[in-house]
Amino acid sequence: MTELMASPESVEEIRIHRTLTSSPAGLIQRRNVYTSHYPFMKQYRLTWNTASKAEKDEVVQLLRDTRGSGTFTWKPTGTSTAATFRFISESITWEAVSAGVYSLTVLVEETR
Repeated sequence: MTELMASPESVEEIRIHRTLTSSPAGLIQRRNVYTSHYPFMKQYRLTWNTASKAEKDEVVQLLRDTRGSGTFTWKPTGTSTAATFRFISESITWEAVSAGVYSLTVLVEETR
């Protein structure tokens, strides 16, 4: 299995919610998409603000290699073991900041 080696500069855990009900007073009740008997699958936004060309190419190639149902391993910040993840979207947002320096963002989701 492939592994994400490029270390992101920013890791943000994302929670997905859905609206269940709204009252006449305008209150909105939200709950996790997953029901209580299923463990919540963690999602992360990984950001590199000053990635080298090699780091950008690694992430882009990993997306190409795992496109569709492919998975990869990654060790989130603050954890001692690697977990299995997949890319949420089929594309990566990136831009050239300066010569050989890139800014990119990807969304990944834990799989079980």
